[in-house]
Amino acid sequence: MGSVRHEFFIFPDQTGTATSSPDVLTPSPAIINVMLWMKKEAYEDSTIKATAKRLKHLQKNCHLADPESVKIFVANKKCSNAFKETLIEVYDIFMRSIGQQWSKPFYTRMTNCPKYQLKKK
Repeated sequence: MGSVRHEFFIFPDQTGTATSSPDVLTPSPAIINVMLWMKKEAYEDSTIKATAKRLKHLQKNCHLADPESVKIFVANKKCSNAFKETLIEVYDIFMRSIGQQWSKPFYTRMTNCPKYQLKKK
C-alpha cells in the first residue's frame, strides 16, 4: 500500500467583512451589564442573546440613556407592532437592570388566527 500524503494549508484571518466587525462581535459595557443582570435573574440563555441583539440594534439607532429617543425611534420604525412590542420589552429589561423607571408605551400585537376552510360534502 502506498503512503498517504497530507497537506495542510494555513489561511489568513479574514477581516473587513460585515460579520467580523468589532461592533458586531463585542457588545458595549452597558449591554454586557444587562446580560449579567439577566443571568443573575435566571433568564434563559437564548433570551439573553436575543435581548443583547435587540439592544445593540437600539443602541445603533438611538441613545439608550434617553427613553424618549428610544420611544421616538420605535414609533417611527417601519415594522410590525409585534416587533415594536419586542423592542419596548427589551428596553424595559434594560431600564430595570439599571434601576430606572420610565413610561412604557403600549403596542398591540396583532394575532393572526389560522383560517379554516370547511370541506363541502
